[in-house]
Amino acid sequence: NDFQFKIDLNQKVDLTNKFIHVLVSVLVSTRDTQTEAASLTTLSVFNVDSFDNFKKDGDNIVLPQDFIDQLNTIAISTTRGVMFTVFRGTHLHTLILPIVYPNQFQRKE
Repeated sequence: NDFQFKIDLNQKVDLTNKFIHVLVSVLVSTRDTQTEAASLTTLSVFNVDSFDNFKKDGDNIVLPQDFIDQLNTIAISTTRGVMFTVFRGTHLHTLILPIVYPNQFQRKE
């Protein structure tokens, strides 16, 4: 594979509307020269009716890590499909986002 991928995940909780937004940003660069070949950002929005069932820390909701990992997995898979569609018919048509495990990401507060 001549390309490398940098993937960033960001989540935002919207308690008013009961949504969790997962933003996936992918930067693709050439492995040898580090030249940017492509970038793509997707936004997946999940409706969560059960926010009341999650533990609270003051005004904040504490989401279980396995729940966050599941949402991230769905958002990354969606991004993989979007990339396939966007790059179809271009010189990047063989570029497929590899399988990514959500626990490989470092959590930033």
